[in-house]
Amino acid sequence: MEKEKLESLLIDYIDGNLTEADRAVVEKELQHENTAKLYNQLKEVMALMDNVKTKIPRLSLKQNFEKALQYGRQAGFLSALDIARGRGGGFSDRGGGYWRPD
Repeated sequence: MEKEKLESLLIDYIDGNLTEADRAVVEKELQHENTAKLYNQLKEVMALMDNVKTKIPRLSLKQNFEKALQYGRQAGFLSALDIARGRGGGFSDRGGGYWRPD
């Protein structure tokens, strides 16, 4: 079985999202040492991911970003194309015409 397909099945197996037929296929594959090792690694990674806390940025971060974006547009630092490409301005302590939030 292809590794990507096996990984996908193993993840669904860990999550309990398999049909009986797919579960039987996975359980047969788990008899192989390499598959069992991959299963244990995926299970460990998924357990770690479950414990990761999502951080939500402060509202002031969004407001400061929007101010900087608006200022950059008005001052001609940024064009819509530059923004879309992720270029053309930002925050800097080195001067160079960049606006820094309070």
